[in-house]
Amino acid sequence: MGQNIYKLKFELHAEHSNVIGDKAGRHQHTFSIVLYLKAQRKMELYQEIEQKIESWLSPFQNRNLDEMPGFENGDTTLENIGNVFFEELTKVLQDDLSLLRLDIYETPVRTYSVTKELYDASINRVHEIADLHLQDKVQEIAITIKSAENGVKEKEETAESNEKVQAAIVAEAAAGSGKPCP
Repeated sequence: MGQNIYKLKFELHAEHSNVIGDKAGRHQHTFSIVLYLKAQRKMELYQEIEQKIESWLSPFQNRNLDEMPGFENGDTTLENIGNVFFEELTKVLQDDLSLLRLDIYETPVRTYSVTKELYDASINRVHEIADLHLQDKVQEIAITIKSAENGVKEKEETAESNEKVQAAIVAEAAAGSGKPCP
């Protein structure tokens, strides 16, 4: 059975500055915000989801983000806007939906993505980032163990072969001990 994933897009018309504290560098954008949401129940109504998110975004519409709550430090770079929105929307939606990923576009070619886990292009969970490193270590250890097992097996085979040779020498010596030496 598949996942219940919603992909919703919103527009935010706002002003910001790319440099912290640079009032002269303020400029306007129509930010595109794409949310990837996982439903807690089998089906959510788009209208309810959209209304909840629009309601949360509305105080930011047509405003200077440098003057809005969450940006008191003056950091309204694309990255910080994405991080703040991701954290806040995660809290707002937590009862009904899980926010998997947030993409925020400043222009059609400038995008910043925020996620807590690693997903592929189809928003399928790949692994948590820490799991990827752990998986590499497990594979290294498995190779080391296999090499050690092969080394032990070779030593056992060599020892077994040496024992057979020694037994043959002892048997031949015992058989030949009754004969006079030339």
